[in-house]
Amino acid sequence: KQERPKKQTCLSSFLGIPKVPEPPVVKEPEAAQVKVDKKRYLPDVKRVIGTNFIVDGFQWGHQEWCQAWFLTHFHYDHYSGLGKWFKGTLYCSRTTANLVIHQLRIDLDKIFILELGVEYVIHDHTVTAVDANHCPGSVMLIFKASNNRTILHTGDCRADINCLEMSRLSSMYFDYVYLDNTYCDPRYCFAPQRTAIQACLDCVDHMIGDRNSLTIKNVRILIGTYLIGKERLAIAIANHLNCKLSVLKREKQKIMACIDWIELQSVLTDADSLVKIVPIGMISAEKLREEFPDCDKLIAIKPTGWTHDSLKTSKSKANGCSLKEYECGKVVIVNVPYSEHSSFNELGEFLNELNFGTVIPTVNNLYGKQYKLRGTYSPHDLLRDIYNRQ
Repeated sequence: KQERPKKQTCLSSFLGIPKVPEPPVVKEPEAAQVKVDKKRYLPDVKRVIGTNFIVDGFQWGHQEWCQAWFLTHFHYDHYSGLGKWFKGTLYCSRTTANLVIHQLRIDLDKIFILELGVEYVIHDHTVTAVDANHCPGSVMLIFKASNNRTILHTGDCRADINCLEMSRLSSMYFDYVYLDNTYCDPRYCFAPQRTAIQACLDCVDHMIGDRNSLTIKNVRILIGTYLIGKERLAIAIANHLNCKLSVLKREKQKIMACIDWIELQSVLTDADSLVKIVPIGMISAEKLREEFPDCDKLIAIKPTGWTHDSLKTSKSKANGCSLKEYECGKVVIVNVPYSEHSSFNELGEFLNELNFGTVIPTVNNLYGKQYKLRGTYSPHDLLRDIYNRQ
């Protein structure tokens, strides 16, 4: 009888998560017969077909039949409900594990880290995590079930085929694709992420003028973020201006320390800096003037894909990406259609590259409704069908 993988026992570098051992084989007794508490019934979409695995389904509490719990990334709508009641083993990426330990105080011996690209055998199924191109630590999960079905769960993702491991994904056949359909709406055909970043850099250059005279007294560039997310944009602006990146709140510094990204850690500083990350809820003229009373000019970047639908009155457009600017005295707020979810077109291109049978949307689809390709039905047709039925 094979043993369970050894639990990790000490903390490393900043939070103490040790190196993961060689790919483990996890062998457990057969799962007990499913018992469902109707008051806390787990939505069908949270259970991976053909397994007793749950993905991002913690708010419905403990499920006796569940053999393994997976967290694709550390955003509240995915980890909501995860707490002291948790009795199983949590499978996630290293960055997500750091955040779970720091924010939720989950014991380290309940967490097993999935290294990217490594195939693990867990309860007779194989599981591989690959980068989801979403927030730090986000992963897609490839399941090869014991019934020979192969399943892709995208978690939340930015399905840019130029950024994902498409050589691996396109070489496989997926019986089921659990798809992040956040922007599955033909209206949301916003620019690629790299285009939005370049448009933002061009806008900053235009606003600050001569770089040689820049000081934190005469200008600040502030990037609004959530708990995690939007770091790529902040890093790009800091590197573009050849300066360091700081954060406004001390607690945010601890969050940044959890992120296992060399490109982020190399540009972060504890000192004050020209480019600073602030809570996205602070992006208002009144709040920024109050926080930075001595600065002559405040350029506040508000990145979100939801701004795309209201860009008909945009004041500036660069590289095919429209930005919407609001000026209020010394404060300029720039809405950037920068998202870490896929646009409608990117979803179509992503599905077009995959070989698959059935799509199961993960947003607004608690009962796990399925959509199949048929005849001349294209991936874009399938996405429109999902949109029309939401």
